[in-house]
Amino acid sequence: MDIKYTANASFKTADETNMILTTEIYSFSVIGGANRSIDLSSTNDMSISSEMEQARSYKNIILYKLPSKDFADFALMEAFRTKQLFNLYLIISIYVGKNNTQSLWLTAKNATISEHPMKTGDQLTLLKATISIPKCRIEYTQCKNEKDCTSEDW
Repeated sequence: MDIKYTANASFKTADETNMILTTEIYSFSVIGGANRSIDLSSTNDMSISSEMEQARSYKNIILYKLPSKDFADFALMEAFRTKQLFNLYLIISIYVGKNNTQSLWLTAKNATISEHPMKTGDQLTLLKATISIPKCRIEYTQCKNEKDCTSEDW
């Protein structure tokens, strides 16, 4: 069974009137708790859900993305510089073959970028964004097919 994980993060203004950016996430981690980083190319469901719980408990999440020359990197740096409040939507999608069978959503209201986004990594350079999340919600969605999905709060 071929299982693949993908992640996207969307950042909206705290009043939900404007989308700041949506970007693909390579990996994520949390300051506190287990000392690990979840690399989406080599992980499992338990590690992902456990790290999301750690994010909720420790009120932070570090997102790593491939650097880009487009608006996304600038938008993250500008959000840090201006101490902008935003709502974060992190969606981890789980694919079996070509079908998206499950998703984990982390939704954080009034988040801020707490450290200046910076490039990091030895073998692969990634942009690291450390985000404070005062309160978040985790939702699990399971789909039998595109039209038959059920969701529950975790």
